[in-house]
Amino acid sequence: MFVDVKIHDKPVRAMIDTGATHNYLASAEVERLGLVLEKGVGQVKAINSAAQPIAGVAKSVLIKVGPFEGKANLSVVVMDGFKLIFGL
Repeated sequence: MFVDVKIHDKPVRAMIDTGATHNYLASAEVERLGLVLEKGVGQVKAINSAAQPIAGVAKSVLIKVGPFEGKANLSVVVMDGFKLIFGL
């Protein structure tokens, strides 16, 4: 399932992943969205790829999804298929 969200009032299409444990943002989106990263710890392993380090974490990012508005941490990784993945 996909939803349209706003981060810093800029539109982003997000995939909802009920199997993901964290929220992931494509590294190519960081500058466009004006996010500041803190050092990331750990790696991400997708099914069809090798494990890769987390590039950083954008903490307490204001996210708007329809009428909902809240803050979330976004782990930044290299992704080619999606810009934003919401884990539940």
